[in-house]
Parts: sequence; structure tokens; C-alpha cells
Amino acid sequence: MNFDFAGSKWFIPFVAIILPLLLLVVILALNINICWVMVMIVWMGMGLMALYLPNRKE
Repeated sequence: MNFDFAGSKWFIPFVAIILPLLLLVVILALNINICWVMVMIVWMGMGLMALYLPNRKE
């Protein structure tokens, strides 16, 4: 398998923002219950927090 994409600089924003947004659109289109909508919103929030945490220098 080729895992070069996982090492690129666009992988974390993709997993943290783009993927949950796409899944949220699918969930809303299929009229799935509110629990899955909340899971996607929490996932995006956690991803955004991870992206915007300051870099820790030791």
C-alpha cells in the first residue's frame, strides 16, 4: 500500500475538516438521527482544536 498521502501536510486538515464535513452532508441527506450529527460536529471541533493548538517548544 502507498501511505505517502498520510505524511503530507494536507492529511491532518483533510481528516479534521473536509472528511467530517462530507460525512455530515451525507448524514443530513440520508436523514440519520441527531446522534451522528453531534458526533461529526464534535469530530470537527476536536480536529480544529488539534490544528490550532500552539506548537510546544522544549
